[in-house]
Amino acid sequence: MKRWGRVDILVNNAGGATTPVDRSLPSSFPMEDLQEMLNMNLMSAIHCCQAVAPVMRAPGSGVIVNTASIAARGVSGRGSLAPYAVARAAVLHYTRNLAAELGPDGIRANCIAPGTILGSRVAAQAMARGIGAPGAERHIPLRRLGTVED
Repeated sequence: MKRWGRVDILVNNAGGATTPVDRSLPSSFPMEDLQEMLNMNLMSAIHCCQAVAPVMRAPGSGVIVNTASIAARGVSGRGSLAPYAVARAAVLHYTRNLAAELGPDGIRANCIAPGTILGSRVAAQAMARGIGAPGAERHIPLRRLGTVED
């Protein structure tokens, strides 16, 4: 605020599925894995949104873009990565509520839900997590995983 005088846009794009996939089933995941996913994927976005909302309200404009995941709207395998999916679904629903609150103040809040993006961390963990298995791309409209450049 001191340097620019206002905030026009906030993009919450931090997060990921970093807890072990072999213990991520909904009936048995450890609570510490859920807490880690909630902190990394949901709470970080909430803290940033709450910090910027009053700053955007002052001029009556701004844009907030939160990142969820296709995991927020579907189920993978036998329900694996449940803590991540729960956290990203919460981001999606939080954004809906945020839009309802801030829209009348001239602030747009939207959420994007990309599929798997083959960044360095995902590429390093791909085999262990079953990412990019042969034939998986037939379910993706572009017929390939997303890239960082995308």
